[in-house]
Amino acid sequence: MRYSTYVSRAGAAYVLAGAVAAPLFGGMLADKPGATSIGRSGAEALADSAIVTYVLKPVFWRERPTAAGGKGRFWHGKDNSFPSGHSLMSFAVATAVARNRRTLKWLAVTAYTAAAAVSLSRWTARKHFPSDVFAGAVFGGLIGNYVATRPR
Repeated sequence: MRYSTYVSRAGAAYVLAGAVAAPLFGGMLADKPGATSIGRSGAEALADSAIVTYVLKPVFWRERPTAAGGKGRFWHGKDNSFPSGHSLMSFAVATAVARNRRTLKWLAVTAYTAAAAVSLSRWTARKHFPSDVFAGAVFGGLIGNYVATRPR
């Protein structure tokens, strides 16, 4: 459980913000439009997914597994477990980055692997129920796909 907690930190909004800021600003400084495009897609997906996360959590108000009795009841919890924000934001960024036409294959595989590791760690760290993680991954994938494929 201790290792899961460490891995899950990689899906925190501030870590993801740093991960997308590096190619965004690095690409601008180095005059690399491909890196800038990847960073811009990731940043937009992160912003969109953060908004969706913080709108949905109070709507469902689901208790966490660590709550007293922790049965996963909706509209009972104080900690807003559903959906997993780490999972949602990680998959949104990973999908937006991976679907960018300028992304190299190794980077796409790495992004999805990191998002999957973060998502699974939220369950193994007992921060979320599997359905929280799954819903977060699905919503995140949809947001990332929208960001990557919408007309500009």
